[in-house]
Amino acid sequence: MLAADILTALGCHIDEDTDRAQHLGTPEAMFAAVAAWLAADGIDLVVVVRAHRLTQASLRWLAVLAHAAQLRIVAIWHDRRPPDWAQAFGSPGGIFRETCDLDAALAGAQMRPTLPPTLSADGLPALAAMPVSGLARFRAEAHQTLTPPQFAAVDLHYRYGLQRACVWLTTQGRCQPILEALGADRSQAAPNVTTSSRSATACLGRARGRQPRVPAPRPDQVGLQAFLTLLSGSSLTPSATVARLRGAQAGLLLHGVLLQVPAELARACGPGLTGPCVTEQLAGTIRQRLAHPRLAAALAIAAIAGRPAASITQRPIPLPPGHHGNLIEIATGGSRAVYSVPGPAQPLIDAAAHYCRLRPRDEPHLLAGVSAAQVQRAAEAVGVVLPSSTDCDHRDPWHAMSAAWIVGDPVHRTGTTTPRAQAKVAAQ
Repeated sequence: MLAADILTALGCHIDEDTDRAQHLGTPEAMFAAVAAWLAADGIDLVVVVRAHRLTQASLRWLAVLAHAAQLRIVAIWHDRRPPDWAQAFGSPGGIFRETCDLDAALAGAQMRPTLPPTLSADGLPALAAMPVSGLARFRAEAHQTLTPPQFAAVDLHYRYGLQRACVWLTTQGRCQPILEALGADRSQAAPNVTTSSRSATACLGRARGRQPRVPAPRPDQVGLQAFLTLLSGSSLTPSATVARLRGAQAGLLLHGVLLQVPAELARACGPGLTGPCVTEQLAGTIRQRLAHPRLAAALAIAAIAGRPAASITQRPIPLPPGHHGNLIEIATGGSRAVYSVPGPAQPLIDAAAHYCRLRPRDEPHLLAGVSAAQVQRAAEAVGVVLPSSTDCDHRDPWHAMSAAWIVGDPVHRTGTTTPRAQAKVAAQ
């Protein structure tokens, strides 16, 4: 079948067992899956060799696919050309044209952009050996208790988290339209000021010689969750996630923001701690084993969120707002959590969103028709270990329980000069 051949060319394994297990047995479902993967990959040109051997029905489905995925089709005919190309493809005239210049038809092809490399987890200690202290003493305790190679590995991720926190605070306005589409939850309880957090924030209150009205909640809770999951989404191990979060706390504090995370972070549930990192290799395996875009996205979301299969499928996950498929929202208990989609998983989520839009008769949410049992079987087929329901099902993810508070003036200024120095130069 033509659709199965294209799925195979796209790297998706497809056979009769796949049809039955993933509900891709009908031509409509199969071609919708093809169109979804093509759109997610940004492919706009398909070359069909030996097109003269295709049946009339396959030629018509090729025309349907061209419309659905906004494709250019190059059909190479190795026989006497049909008298009417439009009639051969079962579509109106003007859509297909005849050419003898194959090089011109293939011009403009581009390579798929490469993703930045993931920070290595080599040398990191096991999660049980990581310091359990909070922000104020984490790095010092790591230096005292870990071996020099282990501390160097931990410090690498600590500094990475600190740098990303500074960059996020100075560039977060770029993703504001996405966050506004999701809406912000501004209900936050007052921070629990412990001895360690009091000592960590002491410098901010005295830096300017005045007493600002602090602490004050930072209202962008959705933006905070997006940042935290983006930071943890590329962590290869839970130890790397813990080190990055402590570094992010230090970076935010330099800007006058106190980030509060669960006290027992190593025992928490959620992204970067209880789920596998979705690397390019894992994303490729998911795509190869799971041809159905919705099922592939379900497994990717479970891995990103670090949640059991049941918690991913029991409540509808809305389609990403507009074209902003790099954020997904999952309801957990009485609250909701927002997750950033790491780069390798982006095509899997995009393909599911395209599939939903091509199947308007289905329920209008991302994982419609996918059951927890299917996701669990898919995880076993791919070799992914998801947390059990007894471990995480009734616990909120750690990033949804985190909060940010404005506790003082920033002591870290970006750029070459501070605003005060700029004003002095302007006055001169």
